[in-house]
Amino acid sequence: MKTGETVRIESITDDGRGVAHKDGFTYFVKGAIPQDVVRIKVCSKKKRYAFAEVLEVESFSPLSVVPHDKYQRCSGGAAISRLQYSAQLSEKNAIVKNALNRIAKVNLLDNVFEPIIGMTDPDRYRNKARYASAVMPDGRIGFGSYLPNSNDVLFEHDSIIYKKENAAILDECSVWLNTVDRSCVISELIIRTAFDNKKLIVIKGECKAQRGLSLLKGLADSLIKAFPSIESVVRQDAKTGIIEVLYGTGSITDRLAGLRFKISADTFFQVNHLQTEVLYKKIFESAELTGCQQVWDLFCGVGTISLMLSKKAKLVRGNDIAFSSIQNAKENAELNNIENAIFECGKASCVLTKWIKQYEKPDLIVLDPPRSGCAPEVLKTILRILPSRIIYVSCKPSTLSRDIAILKQSYCVKKIMPVDMFPHTAHVETIAVLE
Repeated sequence: MKTGETVRIESITDDGRGVAHKDGFTYFVKGAIPQDVVRIKVCSKKKRYAFAEVLEVESFSPLSVVPHDKYQRCSGGAAISRLQYSAQLSEKNAIVKNALNRIAKVNLLDNVFEPIIGMTDPDRYRNKARYASAVMPDGRIGFGSYLPNSNDVLFEHDSIIYKKENAAILDECSVWLNTVDRSCVISELIIRTAFDNKKLIVIKGECKAQRGLSLLKGLADSLIKAFPSIESVVRQDAKTGIIEVLYGTGSITDRLAGLRFKISADTFFQVNHLQTEVLYKKIFESAELTGCQQVWDLFCGVGTISLMLSKKAKLVRGNDIAFSSIQNAKENAELNNIENAIFECGKASCVLTKWIKQYEKPDLIVLDPPRSGCAPEVLKTILRILPSRIIYVSCKPSTLSRDIAILKQSYCVKKIMPVDMFPHTAHVETIAVLE
């Protein structure tokens, strides 16, 4: 193993690195896609594998988009955007299958595994964009996207996954940032976009005294005048996380599954509206509710799944650790005139233990945890009460498989349904139905 080694990429990992094997050794190569032949530089190595980056592409993959340099730098977090979309879907199918086979030892028969559901148009889908400020090569301060698996910033605004108008908003902010003094420092800019194109701008940074705040309010005024689609602008203190509204209500309202949802600066909401509709339809169908079931929805966020399932459930209880999300969930229930959904803030394991003591056993538990998956105590508690059905929604196949391996003590996997929520990245959302 040495720098300058030439390898052929065989597949990708769930973080977008190309995988190659040579002489019994495995390489995880940043910036490479399947069937590329690349000369690599080893960045770090272990006993049986190494992380590497591309020095030179000796032969471009036949699965690459043309021209080959169109997305060569993987802009805006789109780590596999150079890979043709049909090939992206094939790789994601393989990622999910391999994780479930290797970690959970699940036998994926044809009636269990459904092929991934992709998009007709996989570009410009992301409704939340996060940009970092940094010093550009010419000495000015600008905004850019973090490169995949890196803290490096790419000063290219027009990423294939982000909304087109974002680039113009960033340009306006960059011009402003280079004309004011340092009494106001912006570290990040977040743009959230509802399905009707209304936008919430979150400015993260620090203000020195009243002058810095006045300057930021001036920026908010400029943005509102230049972009009528901006409905609200807020400042979030980089140290304390405290949010201050500079313009509007501090939130936007989106529509999903026939319901309205209030979205604040720091609440979780799925980033791909069209595919979320697909995802939630599958969840709703898999729940098979008849109006008499009790449903517990853990990691409920702003209540999207809870409120959707409440249409056919007797009662839904939703839980999330984020106070702002639970506040939004309660407001969203009221916004949609839903009275059979109750929300409680707290750590999932603690709230679950409390509910077991106070309420009757649920018929269905929905799990939609972060990428790290469920804590062991959550899974142990579920195995104690044994609801008839579990619907597990995951954005990381390896942690989904790890948790299914535990739940298999008492459950069988009835259905696995991947949905491509994140085109041009290696991430994939998966629904698992267990009974």
